[in-house]
Amino acid sequence: MQDLNLPIDPSIEVGNLGIGQQQLVEIAKALSQNARILVLDEPTAALTESEVETLFAILRKLTARGVGIIYISHKLDEVFAMADRITVLRDGKTVGTDAAAELTKDKIIAAMVGRDVGDIFPKTDHELGETALEIRNLTVYSIDGNRRKLVDDVSFSVRKGEVLGIAGLMGSGRTETLMSIFGAAPNESSHEIFVEGKRVEIGSPSEAIENGVGFVTEDRKRYGLILDQTILDNVTLAGLKKISGAFLTHRTRETMAANGPMKSLRIKANSPLTITGTLSGGNQQKVVLGKWLLTNPKVLFLDEPTRGIDVGAKQEIYTEINKLAKEGLAIVLVSSELPEVLGLSDRVLVLREGKVAGEFTRTEASPEKVMAAATGTTADAVMV
Repeated sequence: MQDLNLPIDPSIEVGNLGIGQQQLVEIAKALSQNARILVLDEPTAALTESEVETLFAILRKLTARGVGIIYISHKLDEVFAMADRITVLRDGKTVGTDAAAELTKDKIIAAMVGRDVGDIFPKTDHELGETALEIRNLTVYSIDGNRRKLVDDVSFSVRKGEVLGIAGLMGSGRTETLMSIFGAAPNESSHEIFVEGKRVEIGSPSEAIENGVGFVTEDRKRYGLILDQTILDNVTLAGLKKISGAFLTHRTRETMAANGPMKSLRIKANSPLTITGTLSGGNQQKVVLGKWLLTNPKVLFLDEPTRGIDVGAKQEIYTEINKLAKEGLAIVLVSSELPEVLGLSDRVLVLREGKVAGEFTRTEASPEKVMAAATGTTADAVMV
């Protein structure tokens, strides 16, 4: 600890340290084994600016001693500050390795994007209606005691029939934004919410549902489904009061309601009584989507709606998103797949480190512009 200039008492329990100090202790632990190669995966995601500088100073000392470092990051300023050589990965493959001195941020962005959106996304012009949801001055704080701003004064709106895409790198605050609005995050937050022009208070998911907001979460197995229950039980869960009444369930009504999304979303199963955990990832995701559609939402949040599903199921989800928008549903889409955001959205909001870094219409949005905003660069990249 002394050697690395970390002013931390070794007798303190790690759980009582801040996230940044925990990260530095993790590095010290690796070095205590006299590591010759140190791999850091997004090491600064939880660090303050001063802690980042401390980390960089430590890493420079290590490289001077001959330690090899593999530094994984989306933050291009950090990459250029630390790297001698830069390798870009895309879709699990290496697309290039060059000396850092021979690269620019624009070249890296182009390599990261590296492909056109293509024709896999339905090209449908949506007829936009009145504003369905407006969020004013959303700020979300961390729960680690440091009150860091995970989301900082974000405002946006989405209209009926519109798909608003929210893009950004890991840690940009995309999921925290949706979770907080939906009342599902444990974090302290402040904001104003207007649904169809009326100010509402949402402090829990049940209140979000009552106000016409649905949420397909990024982790369907943890937050979206009860895997050991049937499709019937899962798909009717969020709208159970409307389907069965407040106190007694009505199995016939539930079955009739569940048959609707099974047919419209083409859920591949023998019957609504099939256990959800036995389905493929794509069909599980359709069950989650069907669950929220049965609540007749005014606004639907989609957080990573195609994560972990095959290409065929993705295509069906894309078609359904366009269909819902054409029917007048307001959709807020978060995705780590940039082509997905660009291919489905009427408008793209870009977050960087919890703040709005850019906003583009469908015609204005390009992979280079969105990535430049997400990474904090200003120049447009040239596709290669």
